[in-house]
Amino acid sequence: LTGYSDYSIFIIRSKLEGTCKLLDEKVSEFASRHNLPYPSFINAGDGKHEHPTQEILDEFTFLEQMNFNNDHIHIALIGDLLHGRTVHSKVEGLKIFKNVEVDLIAPEELQM
Repeated sequence: LTGYSDYSIFIIRSKLEGTCKLLDEKVSEFASRHNLPYPSFINAGDGKHEHPTQEILDEFTFLEQMNFNNDHIHIALIGDLLHGRTVHSKVEGLKIFKNVEVDLIAPEELQM
């Protein structure tokens, strides 16, 4: 991506929680000290935390399928709800809807 502009963009996916945030802080500090442009970081998955890029795509798909009407959504989240990153990101993403119904379906040992 950096070959197309004067900006640096890093897309980070890591098994380690907090990697993207830490890199953003440290590289930005370095850029500031050396009078360099600040890079941008995109969190593409962060340990057990979140998966924000997937969530953006999910929300766009929901809206597109519903003709961009955000009045109501009813979805089911199925599987490993305890450890799944996308499930935790979904909580934030669903806030764009006015009325939300969610069915949580998982084996007892994987429930939230």
